Amino acid sequence: MKTRFPAAPVAVLVLLLLESVIIGFSAFVFAHLDQVVHEDLYQHGLRFSYDWAGQYWTYSVWMDSFLTIALLGTVTSAILHLVYVRKGKINLIRYDCCFLLAIVIVANFLCVFFLTRLNGLVHTDLYKFGLQFSAEWTQKYWTYGNLMLSFLGLEIAVGFVSIVLFLKGAQLGLSVEGAKAFLAGKTPAAASSTPHMPAREVVVSEAEAELEELRRKVWSYRRLPTRLAGYAMTFVGASVLAGSMVFSSTVWAIVGLVLTFWGILFFFLKPTSLVKADLLDSASFSFLQNVDKLISEFGLKGKGVYLPPRSLKELRSGLVYISARDEAYVPTLAEVGEAEGKVFLKNPDGVCLVPSGVALVNLLEKELGTSFAGVGLEYLERNLPKVFVEALEIADDFELSEEDGRVHVRIEGSIYKDLCDEVRRLGGVCQVFGCPLCSSIAIALARASGKPVVMDENRLAQDGKAADVYYRVLEA
Repeated sequence: MKTRFPAAPVAVLVLLLLESVIIGFSAFVFAHLDQVVHEDLYQHGLRFSYDWAGQYWTYSVWMDSFLTIALLGTVTSAILHLVYVRKGKINLIRYDCCFLLAIVIVANFLCVFFLTRLNGLVHTDLYKFGLQFSAEWTQKYWTYGNLMLSFLGLEIAVGFVSIVLFLKGAQLGLSVEGAKAFLAGKTPAAASSTPHMPAREVVVSEAEAELEELRRKVWSYRRLPTRLAGYAMTFVGASVLAGSMVFSSTVWAIVGLVLTFWGILFFFLKPTSLVKADLLDSASFSFLQNVDKLISEFGLKGKGVYLPPRSLKELRSGLVYISARDEAYVPTLAEVGEAEGKVFLKNPDGVCLVPSGVALVNLLEKELGTSFAGVGLEYLERNLPKVFVEALEIADDFELSEEDGRVHVRIEGSIYKDLCDEVRRLGGVCQVFGCPLCSSIAIALARASGKPVVMDENRLAQDGKAADVYYRVLEA
């Protein structure tokens, strides 16, 4: 399922682009304002002195710094917005992008503060150093100054509107239907239902939308402690930085920068137990090596058939049958009943193994709060990308679609990439049995469709970053 790029975030993206352009114009106008001071005022009697030049340079440096911060914050927010929408990490937009825009707004307010200080310096102190009043330079200075204030005010307004759109878009699930519903003053569930939809289906649709929203909140709360710590430390660091400007303290400035740096670092920390990828891959690879030896030594030629729950005693279990013959043979219920306690079968000739992805698919069900048994392929197409990308962060991108009677799954940036590369070198086990990731998807398809599933094809994309896996649902 490809991530849809919604209407509301497009409007936000346009606003962010507009704010970037306005900040560029602000920097351009401020450069001309600075040129008036350093060229025109000397022609009207101004004498150079470090008494006024030191203050002027300080204010100018802070103005340039905060304009740069505002521009970087806006551009970074736009990039994060594109990345998060593309990857389906909707809830992160509320925190990261809105936090960056808040920094941009604060930077613009500080620009207004230092611009007023500059104006006070020019219109008061410089007259003590020989400056003569003249409409020639004052008209030019006032024009640039008023333009600068107007641009800064416009940047602040655009920033506030962008934050509101971010929050409203996230509440509506950031979908095209949600954006249209927001403009029409409706809820997403009501907008997606037709006037002729039965009342019971409307209630179910609204309940599913509410459940989806609660599930996303649970996923986002996993990182809430570190995010709160990040917000707190960044706020303290910014406050210390502001104090260093007021009191001209270098020590405060250094402390503020350090606190701000650590505050931002907290946003990349996760309050979960981490395991090295090499350790995870090694543990799984040993098992897959044994499966590969089993396939080669017993001359198994058939494709691995993932059996549906109706063929098993427990819904949360799994079984893959590999025939000794070169075919995708589907055993009968009686044959499966005998096979669940065995590995080797004589009639039919083959082996029955527990798939490597059983634990992973059970975890997917736990995250989504439902069993895949009988939910249908549409449910998987709609929900698997969310849990793979947003909840468990197994992959950077995940797409599931039906193509020419087969189910096509495209996975980008998987944490199992190194393991998959090693498994491909084994040969048969990759196409027949599958790694834990491919195996878990096959089990999910078998449970959802209620039919046997085989893995038809497994190949890397040309760029080597994505894997394309094709599954075929068999008729029992």
